[in-house]
Amino acid sequence: PLILINGRITKKTFNRWKILRTFSNKVFRSFDLCLPSSKESENNLANLNAKNIKYFGNLKFISNNTEKQKLNDSTIQFLSKKKVWCAASTHKQEETFCLKAHQLIKKVHKNVITVIIPRHIGRINNIFKECKDLNLSTQIINQNEKIREDCEILLVNSYGVLQQYYNYCKSVFVGKSLIKKFHLVGGQNPIEAAVEGCKIYHGPYIYNFQEIYNFLKTNGISEKIYDIPTLSSKIIQDLFVEKKVDVNNIKKINDYGQSILEKTALEISNLIKK
Repeated sequence: PLILINGRITKKTFNRWKILRTFSNKVFRSFDLCLPSSKESENNLANLNAKNIKYFGNLKFISNNTEKQKLNDSTIQFLSKKKVWCAASTHKQEETFCLKAHQLIKKVHKNVITVIIPRHIGRINNIFKECKDLNLSTQIINQNEKIREDCEILLVNSYGVLQQYYNYCKSVFVGKSLIKKFHLVGGQNPIEAAVEGCKIYHGPYIYNFQEIYNFLKTNGISEKIYDIPTLSSKIIQDLFVEKKVDVNNIKKINDYGQSILEKTALEISNLIKK
């Protein structure tokens, strides 16, 4: 059988498929089972004449429960004695936004560390130059490297380390959400930060993850921000208290993800048995 799993058909994608109506009908009618990732995708698949459409939720709600690689001891010691927040999966212009927020936060919390993990690490040197232009003590950190004591902006130069830093952050800004040109493709997945007990902040452009953010907002886990003073004031308040993970919120996320996974697996299993 041919199965579309966690399929995402946005308005933009749908309009493109409509141009080739005869061809798109053949393509989408060929699937034996369609499991969309959102209600919007469910509706668009129906309008593309797909068959056997069943919506359970977005599989991205499944958290990674495998054992995570730990940061080196010197990094753990450094972060443990600082006030830490993170800007994750950032795009060009969003680093500037977060660096200026850092300057405001530093007026209240002198020992604040801002960890920036860009979506594309090929831009790391450009971000470093921007930090220097703002007279911020900055270090590009590679795995197993020791952090300088005077560092206030930490630029992470490797992939697959987000959750390692989330452990030491109460607040996380998730990128690709502030830039207007991304209004139809905006947003990055906030689930990794949410399951580590972080408060999520994001801009207004989160189209790609709208239903996930709706779930997080309903449970008081995420909040939309529009400007630098708002982000900085929120993080200033967060940093006054120690990070305390709300296990009930984590359980809600994990239970929801597990439910989606189990329903998805059952549908696939039933189809294969036929």
